[in-house]
Amino acid sequence: MKEINILLISPSATPLIEQTEILTKPSGLRKPDFATPVGLLELASYLKQNTKKIKIELLDFGADLHKIYYKYESCSPMTFDEFVIKKLESVKFVPDIVGLSVMFSVSHKSSLLSAKICKERWDNAIIICGGSHATSYYDVLLQDVNIDYVLRGMGELSFTEFIQRFRLEEVNMEDIDVFGIYNKAKLAKEKQYVNASPGNSNDSEKHSLLNTSNEVSKVVGSLDKIPLPAYELLDLEYYKGNSNDAGFGAISTIFSRGCPFKCTFCATHIVHTRSMYFKSNDRIIEELCYIIEDLGFRRIKIYDDLFTAKKKEFLNLVSRILERGWGKGNVEFVLPNGLNVSLLNEEIVDALGELGITFFRLAIESGSEYTQKHIIKKSVNLNKASKILEYIREKGYVIEVNIIFGFPGETLELMNETVEYLYSIDIDWANIFTAVPVPGTEMFDQFVEEGAIDIKTIDWDLMRVGNRSFDTATMLADDLMRLQYNVHIDRNFFSNNNLQQGRWEKAIEYFTDNIINRYHFHIVAIYCRGLAYKGLNMQQAAEDDFKKCAELVNENEESEKLFFNYGGKMPLLKPFLEKKYHKVIDEERYSKLLEGNYKRW
Repeated sequence: MKEINILLISPSATPLIEQTEILTKPSGLRKPDFATPVGLLELASYLKQNTKKIKIELLDFGADLHKIYYKYESCSPMTFDEFVIKKLESVKFVPDIVGLSVMFSVSHKSSLLSAKICKERWDNAIIICGGSHATSYYDVLLQDVNIDYVLRGMGELSFTEFIQRFRLEEVNMEDIDVFGIYNKAKLAKEKQYVNASPGNSNDSEKHSLLNTSNEVSKVVGSLDKIPLPAYELLDLEYYKGNSNDAGFGAISTIFSRGCPFKCTFCATHIVHTRSMYFKSNDRIIEELCYIIEDLGFRRIKIYDDLFTAKKKEFLNLVSRILERGWGKGNVEFVLPNGLNVSLLNEEIVDALGELGITFFRLAIESGSEYTQKHIIKKSVNLNKASKILEYIREKGYVIEVNIIFGFPGETLELMNETVEYLYSIDIDWANIFTAVPVPGTEMFDQFVEEGAIDIKTIDWDLMRVGNRSFDTATMLADDLMRLQYNVHIDRNFFSNNNLQQGRWEKAIEYFTDNIINRYHFHIVAIYCRGLAYKGLNMQQAAEDDFKKCAELVNENEESEKLFFNYGGKMPLLKPFLEKKYHKVIDEERYSKLLEGNYKRW
């Protein structure tokens, strides 16, 4: 029996254009994050358990990019092609199959380029894509000459069967037919069938995303059937020291899949379905033992969409974790995804607090009841959300909320309702995003149907959170981006609740750890920290921050941009700037700026 070599690749969730900037000229704005590729690790462990004679290697491009940026690896500036080639050279075998995870649409261009480079190096290798974007955009990916197959949905069962058939039928790849896996021949048959169906004669130009096949991979069922994630495939030492947090590493896991909710903008269901699949508490404890005691991690990120979905099981899990001594002060648990308000109550908040979670991110998305019910179909009870926020605040925990502007059909009036709601709640921070269409979601189809985006010319590098590139019937892209950023600056900095409520120490800590340590040039954050120092009567520290702002305006382009956009809200900088600002500028503009001519939004 022939041994099968499988190379799994986890691309960076960063647009190609930004990856290129990082590789050629690092910027303070282009700090790459990376996350544990849990899906690939669980797929690898399942394959190892259920398939004989295979070898698996994994390339973690997100982590590799992170290493380059932070000079963990010494190397000269390079192109993206050179970066991929260098990584492929490290592979210890010639792969028979290359599995490329295309979870995010912003990875589309870099994934296709990676596939091309893989084919050039190993022309006989089979390239198969999977993930959320691949599941929805399978027909477009298959138009690429370098993509042989696309796996739609969860991969454990179908990929296992694919490997088994590949071993038996490798002479004629066109004959390998596995449910949930498409090649060009199968796609052609599907399109032929659709076009031949009554009523579809005028739809030949329509993209199949608007009429997507229901054929996705069968689900393994209980997640207990999947062995412990194959963390050994990662550079664990780098994760321990550098995983998005300088000097304090983390590993990620997931204890459930799927989501029954029908939010129009969310892509979770595309791969993981609208049903929910869980690991038992016994299985979770086993996995945590492995992560904490065997691998030695003390920070664990849990990427469940609905971590508290089953209240009884969740409370039991917390109790068992505490019995093991893995709670507060020993192991730090982090929930990066926003918590669903409908699944929170005081008992759940208390249990999360006992687990040591002091950071709560709530997925509210909109402060407009109409938008909630009729546009995004999330239907968060805003009154309940406010009460939960108040309770979390009473406990002294850090509170963030997720907000999105620019849904299809959302008017400026509705967005202003969200703005007003933001100013009515006591939070530490608002993560404010622009609505970006994800293939396979109802929102994507809405944008296509109203003509806001053209599926034939879409540039996925521009389809990233915070970079809306297209106009809609209700708002121009430039106006939306301006609204989003201005609200972000005013709500999170100048109108920051910690500053408003006199929580000076908390303001200093948040601005320092979350903004200034990441973006040293951010004069708005430095100025607001100076206000907090002033509130504590730490005059010298305050003046040092104001002086630093003045210096940065002179020497840093990004600081200068921030100054000219928001300098009117920073009157305490005037004595530090009047004699120290030496650049040739428009004096009239500068004078008006210092007079405080600034519009809130």
